[in-house]
Amino acid sequence: MSPELFSAKNVDFEIHGTRILSQVSLDILSGETVSIVGHNGAGKTTLFHLILGLKFRTGGDLKLDTQDVILPSARRQVGFVPERPYLNLELTFRKILRYLGELSGMSGPELQDRIISLAKEVELSEVVDKQLKTYSKGMLQRTLIAQALLHGPKLLILDEPMSGLDPEARLFLKNKMKQWKQEGKSLLFSSHVIEDVRELADRVGVLDKGKMTYFGRVQDWSPA
Repeated sequence: MSPELFSAKNVDFEIHGTRILSQVSLDILSGETVSIVGHNGAGKTTLFHLILGLKFRTGGDLKLDTQDVILPSARRQVGFVPERPYLNLELTFRKILRYLGELSGMSGPELQDRIISLAKEVELSEVVDKQLKTYSKGMLQRTLIAQALLHGPKLLILDEPMSGLDPEARLFLKNKMKQWKQEGKSLLFSSHVIEDVRELADRVGVLDKGKMTYFGRVQDWSPA
């Protein structure tokens, strides 16, 4: 059995007196793909933000490679693809990845080589110096994927990654997710599409009003 990479135990999150997450527990093994499903407002994105350190839990434990996720050394092992492309569309692919790479401590030829390699991986080599405002939604998604992979994370978190994509872009992303798994990366993604969860995930967690009502193998899951 693969070693455990990430664990959440009895995680609570409350804001302004409202409980958003209650006693949420799950784990992710190295090389495993886990999906989180649930209605809008169930707490999926909040859970992701807690793992990323964008919000702070009010109870429980969140650990990545045995380290608390509040530690910068833990968060450096996570890459994030948000649902919406929060990018400066006036910049180019090359410029935004250079900026993010420098924030991660990368520089010089190593960073430039990494940018070119990622552009090739996400099939944007021909447009690395074009402004992002000229990109389609699928191309912006590929840019988000590149920035998430830039620093070589162990865990990739994807928030509704298929949302709004055309069939070609969906197929590209699905194939990439399968490739990353084969390469040994761990994936955590949210989805409203049962077929995508069944195709891509090893295990699934169901959030309902901030509580994990099911967490187990996809084969044993019976969606309501």
